[in-house]
Amino acid sequence: MSSPITIVELREAIAEVIAINEKAYDVPCICTALGLSPGETNEAFSSKRVYVRSRIITKGINELINLGEKLLERYPNASDLEKMINLFKNSSTGVNGYIKNLIFAADGPKPELVLVDALDNSIEIVENAEYCLVYDLPISPTGLLWIHLVEWWAKKCNLPFPDKKTEHHLFYRLKKSLDLKSPPEHLLFETYFKYFHPQLKERLPALPGFLTSSKNKFT
Repeated sequence: MSSPITIVELREAIAEVIAINEKAYDVPCICTALGLSPGETNEAFSSKRVYVRSRIITKGINELINLGEKLLERYPNASDLEKMINLFKNSSTGVNGYIKNLIFAADGPKPELVLVDALDNSIEIVENAEYCLVYDLPISPTGLLWIHLVEWWAKKCNLPFPDKKTEHHLFYRLKKSLDLKSPPEHLLFETYFKYFHPQLKERLPALPGFLTSSKNKFT
């Protein structure tokens, strides 16, 4: 477990734990007891992993951690899942010097910030909040990946996830924040996605959203 993990791998680990520990005819009841959507037994018989995966595909890191901890109470020997959960939990942000707020992609006037709590590194946007985006979820041990940003955007805008149209929606929103007078910004942004997205896929870092604008803030 020394290599970086992603939220996708955490989902797979959750599905794997249920699949290897439960009979197909019990999976629907187990999932319902865990707060997941109900389903039919024949669906679980087709594939236990797919049954579980389809019910957690839209869940974020915090929801998956909570679900994983419930599973550990039921299956205490699921050591790989436990290690994954601990990695994500230990990457929480705040006073330990980790990034707590990502304010980025302003497509208008630069946001004005006020430090509310110096100890906790809490800030408040007092002006121009409507022009910027704020990513305030925990950063995983892999750093912020494009898939994390898309998932966050999907929830924020009530869009489907995973979905190519949601990716395109976020892509064009980020592109709006680029400096119209800086062709290199546009070239970097578009080239990055054109060449690296097909190669890295789920492991693509969310670099363009943060490196192409002087209006971004990391706190």
